Amino acid sequence: MYHIFKALFSCILFLAISVAALAQQPERIKYKASGSLENFIRNGEEVRKLVDNVVITHKNTTIYGDSAYIINARNSAEVYGRTVRVLEGDTITITGKHLLYNGNTKVAQMTGDVVYKDPSMTLYTDALLYDMAAKMAIYTTGGRIVDATNTLTSKNGYYNTDIKFVSFKEDVVLLNPELTIESDTLQYNAITKVAYVKGPTVITTKDSVVLRPIEGEFNTITKQSNFTEGEIESGSFTLYGDKLFADDLLKIYRADQNMVMTSQKDEIVITGDKGDYFKLQGLTYVYGNPVMKKAMDKDTLYLSADTLLSVDDGYGNTTMLKAYHNVKLFKSDLQGSADSLTYNLADSTINFYYNPVLWSDGNQMTADSIKIQVANRSIDKMYMVSNSLVVSQDTIKNFNQVRGRDMVAHFRDGKIGKVNVYGNSETLYYTLEGTQFIGLNRSLSSNMLIRFAEGKLDKITYYTQVEASEIPPHELEEPDTRLKGFQWREDERPSKEEVINPKESKKPVTELKENPLKKIR
Repeated sequence: MYHIFKALFSCILFLAISVAALAQQPERIKYKASGSLENFIRNGEEVRKLVDNVVITHKNTTIYGDSAYIINARNSAEVYGRTVRVLEGDTITITGKHLLYNGNTKVAQMTGDVVYKDPSMTLYTDALLYDMAAKMAIYTTGGRIVDATNTLTSKNGYYNTDIKFVSFKEDVVLLNPELTIESDTLQYNAITKVAYVKGPTVITTKDSVVLRPIEGEFNTITKQSNFTEGEIESGSFTLYGDKLFADDLLKIYRADQNMVMTSQKDEIVITGDKGDYFKLQGLTYVYGNPVMKKAMDKDTLYLSADTLLSVDDGYGNTTMLKAYHNVKLFKSDLQGSADSLTYNLADSTINFYYNPVLWSDGNQMTADSIKIQVANRSIDKMYMVSNSLVVSQDTIKNFNQVRGRDMVAHFRDGKIGKVNVYGNSETLYYTLEGTQFIGLNRSLSSNMLIRFAEGKLDKITYYTQVEASEIPPHELEEPDTRLKGFQWREDERPSKEEVINPKESKKPVTELKENPLKKIR
């Protein structure tokens, strides 16, 4: 009895193993054709040839062709035709000229004018490998993907057909009615229409704004993007930052963190924490300790303020710069401060407003407003309008003063050469013999001309009748030593370090960070 049960158990176990083995066997492909059927041996394998209206089925895959070779031992098929067509489920269609299909791995290799279609996009290529089990379509000989919004081309492409996500490599170009994206590596979600760039990329909008990000994402529907490190170029200027934001529908662009704005044509560099560019208005605001650097002759003009505003002509060409609040200016031969300033690049004039004060060598200049005229990259004239006053110290710290309604200072080689004074002109001039004070000259006239030598008052010419007097030292009283509006403001005179590093003037001056994107221009 024991032997009978043992034999029965062995049979049952054998049958169970056999059934399990059969269950693990790949499902065989099925086929039919309306034409001839031929069997032959090729390379030691039995091959069955089908002709006319070939239909091959395998699980949820159906293949149509004009002719086919079935290799039963490998559960595979080679299909040929004017149009070989593969249907995967009810959503994916692949057409081409030649197909290799492996039923064991469910891998299809289509060549010859290949077109892949699903509800989200269409792919065109010469050769496509489609792994149906892994849900992955791959091309390596160049391809083009088209959806309702975009056209993308690249040398290599990897498409996850399940989540509709494509990875592109080499010579990637995304074309959109509003822009073009060029990159070496780009990923694209065919459902959300969001493109992800990996590495140096160039994005060109239809109105010629160019973004050069390093990494980030761009929504091709909303036209909004967020990038890490890159630059924005419009016309003659660029905005560089560690972070970029763009809204191409509203035409608003932002460079954030370590922002650098450059205008090569105007030889201007502006640094700050953040820059906002409003293209439709032609305005760029720079915030967070902004500093402007402008090449002038063999010198550099430095300017800082709470906010800098660049105005362009609508084509990216800067026409004016404006500075608001706590304006400080430094040039080797000119320093100044004011509440606000405008720099008109069209006529090369710089206007200072609200309590401005400028220093040139030993001369302090104040007025209700001051305008500087630049010519040949250096200061040519300075116009002081209303309540004009020039003050300088002599060798023993006396204050020589010139006052008038308006003044025009003429510069030569960066120094004041002469000053025309118009309306209610007054002067206070200390007469010295060596270091000995011998008297104070005081004069009053309608208009006068003052000449300077080495930055010091040298000669005064009066154009109308003059009232003049000289006060000897022993008769001099304090009110006699000051003209109306006199105020010595030397402690406000900014240093280069204060202008370049407005947040912390004691910090050393550092060079601008090199822009890593220049290599892909």
